Amino acid sequence: MRQVEVRAQRESTAPTEKEGNWLINRRQLDRYGQGSGQITPVLSSIPNVQFDEERFDDDSLVDLRPPSVSIAGGRIYENNFTLDGFSVNSRFDPGKGSGLGSEPPRQDQGLFLDLDLIDSVEVWQSNVPAEYGRFLGGVVNMETRRHGATPETYLSARRTQGDWVKSRVFQLPPEPGVERAPVGEPDFRRSRYTVRHSRPISDTAGIVAAFALAESSTPLLVVNQTEQQTQRNLNLFLKHSQAFFNGLESDTSLIWAPFEQTGYLPTYLDSEYQFTGGGLSLGNKLRFVTNRARKVQFDTNLSTRESNREGPRDGFSWAVTASKPWGANVETGLSHIGGTGSLERFEQSASSKLKISEPARTFSGSVMQVSYGTEAIYSQVGYERPSTSRQYSSALKNPDIDCRGSVVDCVDNEQYFTRRRVYEADNVDVTLLEAGLFSEMSFAWPRFEATFGLRGDYNDYTRNVDIAPRSRFSVDLAGDRRSLLVFGANRYYGGSLITYRLREARRPAYGESRGATQNIVNDWERAAQQSEEIYRSNDLKTPYSDELTIGLRQHFLGGVASIDLLQRRNRDQFSSETTDILQDGFRVIMLNNDGHSEYESVSLGWDRSWSTGTHAGITLTWSESSSTNESYDDSLGDVSTSPYVWYRGQRMRSSAVEVLRQNFARPLVGNFRISQDLAKTLQVGVVLEYLGSHDNVIETGNITITGPDGQPEILPVLTDTNTPRRILANANIKWTPWPRHRFSLLLDVENIANARTYSVPVGARGVEIGRRFWLGMDYAF
Repeated sequence: MRQVEVRAQRESTAPTEKEGNWLINRRQLDRYGQGSGQITPVLSSIPNVQFDEERFDDDSLVDLRPPSVSIAGGRIYENNFTLDGFSVNSRFDPGKGSGLGSEPPRQDQGLFLDLDLIDSVEVWQSNVPAEYGRFLGGVVNMETRRHGATPETYLSARRTQGDWVKSRVFQLPPEPGVERAPVGEPDFRRSRYTVRHSRPISDTAGIVAAFALAESSTPLLVVNQTEQQTQRNLNLFLKHSQAFFNGLESDTSLIWAPFEQTGYLPTYLDSEYQFTGGGLSLGNKLRFVTNRARKVQFDTNLSTRESNREGPRDGFSWAVTASKPWGANVETGLSHIGGTGSLERFEQSASSKLKISEPARTFSGSVMQVSYGTEAIYSQVGYERPSTSRQYSSALKNPDIDCRGSVVDCVDNEQYFTRRRVYEADNVDVTLLEAGLFSEMSFAWPRFEATFGLRGDYNDYTRNVDIAPRSRFSVDLAGDRRSLLVFGANRYYGGSLITYRLREARRPAYGESRGATQNIVNDWERAAQQSEEIYRSNDLKTPYSDELTIGLRQHFLGGVASIDLLQRRNRDQFSSETTDILQDGFRVIMLNNDGHSEYESVSLGWDRSWSTGTHAGITLTWSESSSTNESYDDSLGDVSTSPYVWYRGQRMRSSAVEVLRQNFARPLVGNFRISQDLAKTLQVGVVLEYLGSHDNVIETGNITITGPDGQPEILPVLTDTNTPRRILANANIKWTPWPRHRFSLLLDVENIANARTYSVPVGARGVEIGRRFWLGMDYAF
């Protein structure tokens, strides 16, 4: 007789065992997910998860890319996002950046997935099993939908726009001689459409096919002309599930998720550019049980991703003259035209993972369980600049200049450029091999459980063999599995930074300069001192995190409560050090292991589901996080040579200023959520978020002082500041007037009370988003 595996989702979000994993199932995704369809916002209900302070700025109204998160104090690129067990992290400089300079845009996730494709989201933040590696923050695993027992088709459409958003506009008081463009309320359109069909195709097989499209547009004033900036994110998903003989099961899934963005440089004429990203993923999961009752899981995946920019090859910053007049009303006072050139980057990877779980055995009065496995990832990352790009600056007016026939970078009897930065055409690629072994052994006595694990990782970039011990324990305090004391000690190693290997292989940009002799323009010559850098690394260690945790799992008021104390000590983290100018005129940026960070937290959680359809949960996290640097690009060398700053009326080394993390670091974060089915026609979900105020030190400008040598010295000014607390309430309402026909009207309200988000700091100018509505409808049959 064929064995059928029944998969039942855990109803409790909070962890019930010694592992620190929080689960958001499909029911909760439906009740608390936002109209945007982005996945990371639903993680706000998880302790030790923090969001970017820019999450609520006005750009978020049209940005289809998911907001970044920090888990357990890790940086945004130190998490491991996986889809059906395989990484969807971005290898393309996974920090943050606009993508308008020498690099395409940066993003920590490589695929932007619609929430409708996902069946559950599991977040591991402490006591993470040995089968998970290459992270210093947390692990977020998204499982895609599987077919149901009966055919189903689902259609959905949602929309929001500028006049459905309440906003606050902050202007600065006028200053003599200073002209500022007025700040206006947001004008945009954003929509999201999904189509999904699932069905069994035999007694042992079924399919899911889905289409999801998100689009946004907003006008942008570009040198006195209005242009439309647009974004488009498409998801095509197909999954086939098959049960074979002897318990063999197979899931094969294909996801194509391209992303497109069209934009402009606001002060540049003819500056239209296109970003393209996303990619394709093909994966298979095999599960079976051997004759000796071993459970075997073998997963394979092939994926390709891209991050490209297409735009004008050269950029010019002309002086405002009769032939170049358009910059007269631009804040820069220059007539800009063009762009920063086209770039293409790609990543191709092949992954496999094998996990074997031995049958339980008795050992010294305990039940012993052993699991072990291996995984390997081979990646190739490439970079291409198809043509040489030049950025011209320092235009010099000269009514007698002779351009010698050059019309690109010179205007006869008017002006000529004296400097330019050259990005030569380039085409390079690098490879990376990562391999890992893991094993765990668990012992269960009537009231005590212990798990000992070990994970070993190797990659051919740092060429380190990293051994990470994992251990976690639980004590059944009352002998009824209702009160568990849990504790653990673990080490996690981060992933390799393949983007740096790619940087090292690329040609560096360089500067050129020229003058004029007797009003005749000279030829371009390579500048003696370069403003650009080359990248190098040597004898790198792998960053690691040592974790200690203790907690309590308690059945309470019909639900599950948890209390956890977490401590992370992150060491050997990547940072940079810049050398003086070398003989070839370049500076060298060396990647080093001088970075470190600390994270401590106390978190509380409670979660309960009722048979009536009601769900309620609450989490509260107090944390303190400090870090020497925010990313691997931050310069951090010898403390005695760190730059001087001006702080509290004194000139001092920046390393002497005790700076807590400025972002992803609210000390007190809370989340309360409740959902209720009212009869058969109305479903309501409400989420209340609290973010406590935050004291910090930020850079607010520059000051010129008299240095120790008696000469003027310009120093950055560091100022103590406070970011006010933030309290926001969101609601999701689904009304099904005719339940038999399964047609519903949808209303999502974000920031119900129109509370301040403080995305515009006190005393600054800008637009702050308030109450926001999404309207939609869906139909299932």
